[in-house]
Amino acid sequence: MVTTAEDDGFAAIWPRLLTRRNLLHTISLGAGAAAVGSSGLLLSGCTAEAPPQAGNSSSGTLTVSLFNAFPSLDPLAGQFEATQSIANLWSERLYRVDPFPPRAQLSRELAKGMPLETSPGVYRVRLEENRKFHNGIDLDASDVVHTLNRIKDPAENIDLARFFELFEQVRAVGRYEVEFKLRVPISLMVERLSAFPVLPKSVPSEQLKLRPIGSGPYRVTSAVSEKSVRLEKFEEYKGRRNQSYEVLDISIVEDGNARISGLRTAKFDVIEQVPPAAYQALKGDDGVKEAAVDSYRSTTLIFNCGKPPFNDARMRRAVCYALDRDAITRTSFFGLAQPCWGGWIPEEHPEYVQPEVVYKFSPTRARQLIREAGYGSDPVPIDFLIFNESYVISQQPIIEQNLRDVGFLPNMVPGGLGLYARVPEGRFGALLGYSDASTGSPDVDFLLRFHFYGPLPRQFAHWDSPALTRIETLLDEAIEMNNGTQRRERWAEAQSIVQNEVPIAALHRVKQLTAWRSELSGFRALPGPGFLPDGVSG
Repeated sequence: MVTTAEDDGFAAIWPRLLTRRNLLHTISLGAGAAAVGSSGLLLSGCTAEAPPQAGNSSSGTLTVSLFNAFPSLDPLAGQFEATQSIANLWSERLYRVDPFPPRAQLSRELAKGMPLETSPGVYRVRLEENRKFHNGIDLDASDVVHTLNRIKDPAENIDLARFFELFEQVRAVGRYEVEFKLRVPISLMVERLSAFPVLPKSVPSEQLKLRPIGSGPYRVTSAVSEKSVRLEKFEEYKGRRNQSYEVLDISIVEDGNARISGLRTAKFDVIEQVPPAAYQALKGDDGVKEAAVDSYRSTTLIFNCGKPPFNDARMRRAVCYALDRDAITRTSFFGLAQPCWGGWIPEEHPEYVQPEVVYKFSPTRARQLIREAGYGSDPVPIDFLIFNESYVISQQPIIEQNLRDVGFLPNMVPGGLGLYARVPEGRFGALLGYSDASTGSPDVDFLLRFHFYGPLPRQFAHWDSPALTRIETLLDEAIEMNNGTQRRERWAEAQSIVQNEVPIAALHRVKQLTAWRSELSGFRALPGPGFLPDGVSG
């Protein structure tokens, strides 16, 4: 529970998923001291921005190629990867999770200090008083109130709403002070307040789609949906992030070979999502640097739990045992991924718990489960949708053969975003895609709640069962607890249920592959989608 005074020092998404409204491509308690927050994130007196660079006086343009298209730049309209990546450039949050590995710190951004708990479940946050939006209007408490009320408005149908169900009321108690009234005190207050950018009440949400206004170091000057964004340095930016480039020129290029060609010909300074097949070859290029960074991005298998055969958890488990993930690691990822044997939470995460069930490759166990589920000797037909991103679609031959070997008759259906229209309608058996919930926050509650709470598992996995209700209860109980041991016990039980029921399975954790011109000084690759120009020059 956060109870420190406001002047104490401190520090601190399913990208390609379809909702009924959106496709988601996709967030010291004393000077010199440090403390571990309730979710395992480190609270320190330092900020997470890159350090200033000597001679950091570049005034040119940084050209970047991103992979994922964006239908909108409004960061609340959906957890699109490109949208969230670009929003990190033009917006600010109350608190900011360190974007660089190991993502273990939180820092102040718009908040002046830690939340002050004035009474049980009531918190106040003071704001910095020198921040302006790109339209010249001062940022104040009413903008925070506006943003959170928009998130909570049922008519807006915003994905982040399920993370703020305990927030009963938000109000301004002064021009630069915000009060949050919760139904009960929670243990992840700072983490939740780091999950959304503060948007101006003076700008209608419709304008945010292509001409967003924020208080970040860059302002959007032009954008073409799905294609490109141009940002220019905001001269009145007063935050702690160190920027040198006058212009950021971002292009969306979905073809991996085209991104690599653009880097080699100096059309782009930075590219994300280097195809695994090309990564080793790129390492030999003069003038190019690259990095393979551990990430929260996972290939994910969504089961249709609402109809046979996957309404039976034994059949879902059979698929998990049937897939030869080691072979897929070698052939599709060229070693640049690791199987998620233990479930959704990475083993290095402070809240990871070793599950009782580990889905190591076992065709024998898969066939046994199929028999136990009552299926005879005839192959079990399934419609298996597979997204056509290179490292996903390349898995098709192995997966198809694996499924046939244990007794399934898969109808493999490759395709693009149009595949996702079949998911809410239930016109599929299983769908292989990928996700990264950490675009919101890497804490365990966010990672689990993102996939296994509220409408998402019900609408997309068609999973509405007592097990899901139990997960939701566990997560709600955990977030209210001060006792760390009891909180971890509930998170552990939730992880165990997810691993046993596997309505949505995490198959591989994929390294984030980024490349850039070696002339860039101070560039650091992120563990997730996008890039940051903080402290970069050249």
